[in-house]
Amino acid sequence: MRVTLCKHRVALTLMLSSILTACGGGSGNSPNSDQTNSSSSSSESSISSSLSSTSEESSSSVSSATSDSSSSESTSQSSTDDASSSSEQASSSSQATDVVELNQVQIAAVAGGGAQFSIRLPEKKDAVHLFARRNGQQDYVVNDIQSDSARVTDHGDGSYTYQVTRSDGYQDGDLIEARIYTYQPDSGQIFYPGPADNTWVELTYSADAVTDPVDGGASSSSADSSSEGSSSSLPSSEYTEGGYVPDYDPGYEPQSVGGVMPLFHQGTPLEAVIRYETEDAVVTRFSDRARDRHAKEDQFQQYDHYLSFYWEHRTASVEIVDKVAKGGSTVRMNVRTEWRLNDTEAENRWFYIGRNTVAEFCDNGTMEVLDDLNYYKERSHNCREGRAIQIGDKLEFEISQFLDPSVPNGRAPYYGTTYLYIVGEGMVPWDVGGTTPAGGIKDSVPIPRRAWLGGDTTIHANTSGEPHNRFMQMATNLGYENAQPFVEGRRLLHSSFDDGTHDENVTENPVYEEVVGMAGPRYINEACTDCHVRNGRAVPESIGEHLDKWVFRVADADANAHPALGHVFQGEANSGADSEGEVFIASWTEENGLRSPNFEFSGVTPERFSGRIAPAMVGLGLLEAIPEEAILALEDPDDADGDGISGRAHLGRGPRKRRNPSGPVWLESR
Repeated sequence: MRVTLCKHRVALTLMLSSILTACGGGSGNSPNSDQTNSSSSSSESSISSSLSSTSEESSSSVSSATSDSSSSESTSQSSTDDASSSSEQASSSSQATDVVELNQVQIAAVAGGGAQFSIRLPEKKDAVHLFARRNGQQDYVVNDIQSDSARVTDHGDGSYTYQVTRSDGYQDGDLIEARIYTYQPDSGQIFYPGPADNTWVELTYSADAVTDPVDGGASSSSADSSSEGSSSSLPSSEYTEGGYVPDYDPGYEPQSVGGVMPLFHQGTPLEAVIRYETEDAVVTRFSDRARDRHAKEDQFQQYDHYLSFYWEHRTASVEIVDKVAKGGSTVRMNVRTEWRLNDTEAENRWFYIGRNTVAEFCDNGTMEVLDDLNYYKERSHNCREGRAIQIGDKLEFEISQFLDPSVPNGRAPYYGTTYLYIVGEGMVPWDVGGTTPAGGIKDSVPIPRRAWLGGDTTIHANTSGEPHNRFMQMATNLGYENAQPFVEGRRLLHSSFDDGTHDENVTENPVYEEVVGMAGPRYINEACTDCHVRNGRAVPESIGEHLDKWVFRVADADANAHPALGHVFQGEANSGADSEGEVFIASWTEENGLRSPNFEFSGVTPERFSGRIAPAMVGLGLLEAIPEEAILALEDPDDADGDGISGRAHLGRGPRKRRNPSGPVWLESR
């Protein structure tokens, strides 16, 4: 199911305006190498390598691999491993063992096309998840095995076996692969047979060499595993919930208001909402872009800016399916990218702890792969609190877009935006304050709703030391399909319509050939950002300085197009055309504490003119969403309410270049 998604219909504004994490470092291709892995140092980072199953294991009916680890979980049980290894080997090709060797993932073929997956561990785990692939494609997932007593065996010596049986799904020759994720507060999160995403235990299925299921493991068919409970099979090709589009009236015919036709009205086709509810989940759908560093690192100032080729393959669409909100036990995050991610670094970091760095999360790990562009992560355990996920939990996350090295332009490894999701509620803008439960610094706290100056579009606080880049950020609730149009529109905004150069990373970003030569022969500025610097408003220049970030509407004495200047004064020229001159502030007139500029033209002075300074581009979409009727209702030309303020609304579309209207609605009051 593929549905277009964004907030209320503001596509043009999303493309041409901006409204308004932890440091795992991956495994070698991080933008700036981090010294501390985001995972707990006593867990995932302690696992230095893993043993892949051998060809003999792959051809046998039982396959296993040991996590090659120096963690306390392994070392504390080394003597137990040695003592029990001989008694825990498979007794025959037709009968699996009662128990399995410590820290080993085992796969056993089961008659009828099934397979049994098991692991024996030296301690009880708070979370155990199984991931299995068939012929290289992941098609089976069981979450929270520890929650089903029928799948857990307590051996009485402190060790536990976790096992699941899939009753069917395999044929002769199928390659079965498995890996298991575990979590326990003391030892942290550990992947078996190893932390690398490309490390799996293998078994080639053969109906001639099957075993009976190990006693103590409850069988479950692939159909059962997707029903209620803590286990779930991998979602089908329609694994996302899809977007929800509100109703609208396609037969509605809008009427002119104050001489202006409304852009948006009850007949406007709407795009999908950001957040909606189903019977069993709260669904949130939005989009993200790649980042250079992490949100809370104020020492680099490399989070809010845009790197080279930001418009190519470096956005992602994200869907959060929160079943905890409706009484379930899991939160799943589905991620769709524009380019394949690196096999070992497709990280989606959850639950900020901030002990060793301000970019440290306790649940790192790579996402599970559906195909080259679709990934997901699903959890029921909150490693930050050491318990099951509950309504009200702060799920801070960062999706790292560490691209596959085959990406054609720019560098491959990137991080992502840091978001704060409140379980059962939704996305919220955040600030930092206080400590985490783990004793870390700069914990994220929701910004009070009364301070959301942009409503749901409000972005998080400036925590990276980059106040000058705030207006250039994507809205927190940018729609599911809109990150890519946003960055493509942003490239247009930052490109010269004269020679096509980009105003950032000039030596790396290529010329935008499609806009070369579009400025002229007369114009005001060659790029949008020449007036709207960093998406902000312009400021009055000093007396005598050319006002090159202003638009001057001009006319003759009868308010018609000026015979020499037309409708708009244009001070720049190319292709042999003559400039229309300059406009500057000659002096200021002050009255009752207010001052007004006195303009002077260096060339032809029009009989009538009106100067408009470049406004901030932040919030223009929100402004467009205000009904024209609501603006007109606020008119008070005669100060009827006696508040000392009188004014009349002037609705229009502008500024204009000759007779070609462009830009959003502008408002003028006096």
